[in-house]
Amino acid sequence: MNNRFLGNAACLTKYDLFILTANLFDLPVWYITMLTESETRNKGDRNATNYRIGSKNTRLHEAMKTMFYGDDATTSEVCELLRDQGVTTKMTAIRNNQKAGHYRIGYITHFNHKERAAYFEGVAALIDKTINQVIFLDPDTGIMPSFHKLGAGKGSSFVSSTEIKTLLDMVSDESIIMIHQQLTNYQYSHEARVKDLQQDLQPNIILLADEVIQSGMYFITKNQTCHDLLLNYLLEHLTQYKFLKSSDRVILISGTAEGITINHLGVKNKTTADKTTPDSVTTTNETNE
Repeated sequence: MNNRFLGNAACLTKYDLFILTANLFDLPVWYITMLTESETRNKGDRNATNYRIGSKNTRLHEAMKTMFYGDDATTSEVCELLRDQGVTTKMTAIRNNQKAGHYRIGYITHFNHKERAAYFEGVAALIDKTINQVIFLDPDTGIMPSFHKLGAGKGSSFVSSTEIKTLLDMVSDESIIMIHQQLTNYQYSHEARVKDLQQDLQPNIILLADEVIQSGMYFITKNQTCHDLLLNYLLEHLTQYKFLKSSDRVILISGTAEGITINHLGVKNKTTADKTTPDSVTTTNETNE
């Protein structure tokens, strides 16, 4: 996460989904901010403020706009927003304030490639392995699959699938891991992203992709029941956004052991005026290997 993004459309989407997931399962959350050195934001970027998914949460929506157009917004303000909406929250931060639920990892002030091993060792030490919880990782760019090398130049932008696997193996079977993903690599299809992570992690993976704002969210569950409940809930929630129903650029991809299902949440068939369910395509693992 970088302060130049704070309050943009991707932030509204991810924090709305974060709140929905935590409240759906009645789980506490760990917000692993992966906060990087602050950069100047472009307040004139219309795409950054093309608020779409999440705008039904009006309190969060207004807070995001205030943060984006204001000055010196911080992730600690986001932590308070989450709590105000009923989510028990702890977060990694650049300053230690455990009374407020802010935990600095050792001497590390900002996430960086050189100290990433120490950072994730610190994260592992903080997390209570005995409880069910939502863990949200917020890298600048997204996930780097294991077969790609993390270069020092851009290594601070990513979380590696190996690091995610360590956390996944550690948490309880009823826990959920969420990871924010930028979608700027157009040579990398959404289906391929999910398949690569299935190989690195496990079959039960959901990816929400909003191609308009070039942003996505992964949901990784350790059991099928959590996966199915979350998928159905997301479909119900997202199809309430009427402005999405004329667009096929919001996509929900579900990966399980049986294969991958792709749901386009927009209605493509204009001749069927009363169509409210998303189009879906399912492929089996055998078909695509």
